[in-house]
Amino acid sequence: MAQGEADGLIKPEIQENYVAQLKEDGQKVDFRTYPGRGHMELVEGDSPFLQELIDWTR
Repeated sequence: MAQGEADGLIKPEIQENYVAQLKEDGQKVDFRTYPGRGHMELVEGDSPFLQELIDWTR
């Protein structure tokens, strides 16, 4: 799960609480945050998340 730390649509603290609940329920979660990235900036241009997403998909 990826979260832009500057996301104004899905606030980071909401996502953090969701991830904490999943882990509390026994789920394994790979949660990564990206400083300075907003909601769309996370998946655009030079975002480091893009290569990670491609690698995960493969």
